[in-house]
Amino acid sequence: MSRKASDTFVERLEKFDSRLRVRWSEQRKKWAIEEKRPKCFLFKPVKMKLSVFGTIEEVRLPEDDERSIQYRDGYSVIMYVDFLGDYIFEELSNMKAGAFEGQKNELLLEIEKDEKDQEKAKEKADSILRRDMASEAFSKYKFEVNRNNL
Repeated sequence: MSRKASDTFVERLEKFDSRLRVRWSEQRKKWAIEEKRPKCFLFKPVKMKLSVFGTIEEVRLPEDDERSIQYRDGYSVIMYVDFLGDYIFEELSNMKAGAFEGQKNELLLEIEKDEKDQEKAKEKADSILRRDMASEAFSKYKFEVNRNNL
């Protein structure tokens, strides 16, 4: 028998983020908080199995399996909980803040990496220029020495 979340909880969840839903998981016997995602980011409802011939085959999971339900509906699980309550919204807020921090940190790291790459490229160009100038100076010196020895 499938359980249904209270209408007030569902409304609060939709106000919090319209991409979220709550669903009872028969397989885990817990509530699943899920987020709508493009199918390309979802796990296919298959498991891998080694055949008698030694090749790997995909075996489709049953329709009532968690991954089948999520893939069919286009949702990805965020968390499983034993009971529904206000604490879930605090957890979701912390997750969003953490995701934002992570994105911000990734962006800063990427900018820092680009700056280092540009600095390395400039150092390499300067090194090549110094080498060429030294080579040219040495060639002029050799030419002068050879000319004076004649």
